[in-house]
Amino acid sequence: MKKKTNDREENKKRLLNENSTFDVVESYNEIRTGIIFSLAQQGCKVIALSSATAGEGKSTSCINISVSFAETGSRVLVVDCDLRRPNVNRLFDIKNENGLSNVLVGDKDLKDVIRMNVYKGVDVITAGVIPPNPTELISSESMALLMEKLRLRYDYIFIDTPPIFLVTDILILTKYVDGVIMIVRQ
Repeated sequence: MKKKTNDREENKKRLLNENSTFDVVESYNEIRTGIIFSLAQQGCKVIALSSATAGEGKSTSCINISVSFAETGSRVLVVDCDLRRPNVNRLFDIKNENGLSNVLVGDKDLKDVIRMNVYKGVDVITAGVIPPNPTELISSESMALLMEKLRLRYDYIFIDTPPIFLVTDILILTKYVDGVIMIVRQ
């Protein structure tokens, strides 16, 4: 039980909060400003985050950038599209029972999987049940229709994806997004 408690505490420290240092908060605010000026079109903006390999901080960055946007009053959603090794639920310390995969196969309705205001104004869709065919699910017509619906509800959608060197899912997801941010460990 102690290890799980320690993991929760470590995860909380990674997310932007009242104890985050000024330079960390300001770095995410600078990223926010860069995104705003890079995507000047009207309507919802969808941004995918990926990295070359696992462990580079992509999920943490995805969440912290979304928190930075939510602080401006924007309607923000994080979608965990890593249907192999989901991480968003762990960082938010929420269950991954029903999520994206469940909606894509028609097992759940969208309203059943959106978790409202999980952290500082950010809504979340977890990955859901780990499917045997993640690539087929994210390239499906169901995914295209889901993204259309979500664009009508949110100002910004941040998609956490698997590392690009491991699988090609990010390449498939680019048809749904307005931009991709690559996270690179220094």
